[in-house]
Amino acid sequence: MGSVKDISGNTYANILVISFHSIGRNRDAHWTCRCHCGNEFVTSGVYLRSGGTTSCGCKRTKNTILSNTKHGMSATPEYRAWIDMHKRCSDPKLPKYMHYGGRGIRVCERWNSLENFILDMGERPHEMSLERIDNNKGYEPDNCCWATHSQQCRNTRRTKLDGKKVVLLKLLLAQGSKIKKIADVFGISDRYVYSIACGKYWSDIKVQIPS
Repeated sequence: MGSVKDISGNTYANILVISFHSIGRNRDAHWTCRCHCGNEFVTSGVYLRSGGTTSCGCKRTKNTILSNTKHGMSATPEYRAWIDMHKRCSDPKLPKYMHYGGRGIRVCERWNSLENFILDMGERPHEMSLERIDNNKGYEPDNCCWATHSQQCRNTRRTKLDGKKVVLLKLLLAQGSKIKKIADVFGISDRYVYSIACGKYWSDIKVQIPS
């Protein structure tokens, strides 16, 4: 680390410094830290010592949730979906945390605001819940939709299509088959079929249409 003073093991507010990470643009040292909530993150030593950083962001999220609760939206299904989304990614005490925050799934900064979340997603349709299209990506406008329970079950990380099935799926799309019908045949969500049709998945697989 050269002349950088090693602060590994030090505690600042609710943050434990684990190890040196890198030198930032302003030549200040950045450190890998562990928040009191269990999340690991990287921040500047300057912010740690000055008190500018007091959590990984979970405290800010909590304050945002409290702020939005005061706006009278706590009884809405959109609020319930929004708060559950944040908890899955930031609360290590939840049993499902290991499948979300525990494996790096995060909520985009824009959706720290309930208003932005509702603006992007719209009202929650009856008996639908929030789903990520790509389960390896976080909660963000381009990766989320409202889906029924059966659609969510189809689009879990266990639902995978091998190359041959994707070729067949693309062939059916090229022949004009309806997305919903294809989803039923392959047991996957409509959005998953749509994403494949748009080239978001399996773009390396080429389909030759018989003449």
